[in-house]
Amino acid sequence: MPADMKLTQGAAYRDWLASVKSRIHAARMKIALSANSELITLYYELGARISERESTARWGTGFIDAFSRDLKASFPDVGGFSAKNLRYCRAFFRFYCDPAIWQQAVAKLNSEPWVGVEAELAQRIAQIPWGHHIQIFSKCSGLVEAVFLTELSTGLG
Repeated sequence: MPADMKLTQGAAYRDWLASVKSRIHAARMKIALSANSELITLYYELGARISERESTARWGTGFIDAFSRDLKASFPDVGGFSAKNLRYCRAFFRFYCDPAIWQQAVAKLNSEPWVGVEAELAQRIAQIPWGHHIQIFSKCSGLVEAVFLTELSTGLG
């Protein structure tokens, strides 16, 4: 039997391999969660910027459609820039942002991505997949119900 066959059949090697595989799985999960968090933050920011433009620029009803076309042209290999999804981004921002500080929140976007949302809630929001958010803000009557669902979704409830 070749030496490398003996090595791979030993318990020490199998245990070591199992620990490496476990670490790889953990890293892949962490990468996926990090990517989701960045995507959710981007969608919140897009929603804030769209809301701000709509309230100040008065560009009309075709603004989101034009914005969608321009983003898709600039990023042809990236999904998520359909007009429908951009409207979801706007609804997402408006749902979670405190309306009392809405204008100030948009002004601070470059320095604080989750302005208008409590830090602990923002952290939970960023962990939830986008499709779940669409269901939450489409069906929830308000933040109290949404916070309850985010707690359930992130295992805190």
